[in-house]
Amino acid sequence: MTFVSGLRQVGKTTFAKRLLASVDGGSYFNWDVATDQKKLGKDPYFYESVDRDPKQPFLVVLDEIAG
Repeated sequence: MTFVSGLRQVGKTTFAKRLLASVDGGSYFNWDVATDQKKLGKDPYFYESVDRDPKQPFLVVLDEIAG
């Protein structure tokens, strides 16, 4: 698990999205998006239901989770 923090507008989300794009599998979650909040409320393990190869690394990005 890795946490990325920093000042506003320095590229944290851009970095996370580029990292996610560089791997074969992953899931992106943004707490500021209402549908993502509902998804988490319905199923806290929603990212485990993604169709993926269990032998390959799977990256889960949780964005905007700290206030």
